[in-house]
Amino acid sequence: MLRRLALLILFALSALLPASPVPNDGPKKHFHPTGKGTKWVYKSGSTRIASKIDEVEVKGGETIVNIVFEEPNNKTSPVETLLLNEKGVFRTRALGDEVDPPICLLKLPAKVGTKWSGKLDDFVIVDNSTIVGIEEVEVPAGKFKAIRVELNLQFKDITSIDTHLPTHWYVEGIGLVKSHIGKSISELVEFTPAK
Repeated sequence: MLRRLALLILFALSALLPASPVPNDGPKKHFHPTGKGTKWVYKSGSTRIASKIDEVEVKGGETIVNIVFEEPNNKTSPVETLLLNEKGVFRTRALGDEVDPPICLLKLPAKVGTKWSGKLDDFVIVDNSTIVGIEEVEVPAGKFKAIRVELNLQFKDITSIDTHLPTHWYVEGIGLVKSHIGKSISELVEFTPAK
């Protein structure tokens, strides 16, 4: 009788436990969205620009997302391809062209004072990018706690080197929400996560 009771209790307890360990094969969390169909709409002056993630590939601990412009008649054109990993957000393609070596847009973990540099090509050098703060930023899509990144870009030509200081604001789970380059300001108007 005791043996039967012990077996019944053991059987009842085993129903609450998985038969074998459950593997954690779910997607790795990255700073930037990774869901196919994620959409952003930005405005720059009177121009609205819509883009979306149309392809996602996972390789080991890295995720590659392909982002395209959404044009009328359901047509698309390439914007950029991003490589996401625990070290940061890297652009590997821009407007259909390969970026080699990839350029770091945001170094992770994001900490105030973090600096990095890179080179786009012989004419554009990202002399220094710096996370200068974490601050609240308000754009048409809402108020966000954002990471502020200031870049020191140098554009070389035959006669001179122009230095520009663009600023970008990134939000975890959304990506870029605001960009200020010279007199041009782009702001996030709408964000739709993947379903």
